[in-house]
Amino acid sequence: MSLIGRPGVLDLAFACPLLSPYFSEWPDPLPSTGSDHVLILLRFEAPLFRAPPTPTPNWVLSDWAALDSALKATVISPPPLLPTTRSLDVWFSTNLGRVTSQFALHTSMKRVTYRSNSWWSELLSMLRKAYNCALRSSKRDRFDAALLASARAARSAYFKAIKKAKRNHWSSFLASATPQTVWTAERFAIGRPPPCFPELPGASTPPKLNKALLNHFFPGEPAEFTDTILLPFRECLPLAPDEVSRALACSSPSLAPGPDAIPNLFWKRVHRVAPHLIHDLLAPLVVY
Repeated sequence: MSLIGRPGVLDLAFACPLLSPYFSEWPDPLPSTGSDHVLILLRFEAPLFRAPPTPTPNWVLSDWAALDSALKATVISPPPLLPTTRSLDVWFSTNLGRVTSQFALHTSMKRVTYRSNSWWSELLSMLRKAYNCALRSSKRDRFDAALLASARAARSAYFKAIKKAKRNHWSSFLASATPQTVWTAERFAIGRPPPCFPELPGASTPPKLNKALLNHFFPGEPAEFTDTILLPFRECLPLAPDEVSRALACSSPSLAPGPDAIPNLFWKRVHRVAPHLIHDLLAPLVVY
């Protein structure tokens, strides 16, 4: 290996672009053998096997004092005069984004971590830190009986505190259970059922089942999209404001939110603050 270059084999090693982000260095700690071949150690940083959790809005702690005035001042722009499928979709997405951006602006984010549990406390964090310190000390000197005993005591105190915190949280959850949360308590008590997938002839795995269903219900090539002008439905009545109120009243606040991650309880309060927003967004979609 010359001092001004490196062997071409390194270029071949980095031909895979998936390994490039994890490359760290290539040291040559071994002494020279006197031949033309040099052993070089390649080091790669271990990738994350689990992606870090993304922060989510904490809808309970929204600043409604500022959000009320912002929602009341938000005006939905009129739909296009000659709407097409594409232009109507752009109009709806733009106005919905203006409304939901106000939600994100006045709502704090949750600091989600791998230990984001409702039963976690500062005491558990302190016990976990003490346990890790005692464990590291015992590993540095494995023949010190006092350090080993301290590590065992710290471990026992840490895991006993976790079990106690879980029991107390479960007891308080059952004590404050309501008719809406009793089914959640039953699901927690029974546990999650094992994953099971239906089987079709020749499709015993989820990917094969997915492919078989797609080929059965959606055969052939999809039809080409034509962006034509939409005509209003003559028999369709305009959307009334009280229809939105009745639909929101029937929606359960305990249901899981949709793809926008905004719960129904939040949308109900938005409608009470600014009744025109949801109505002005949905009214053109009902007509065309």
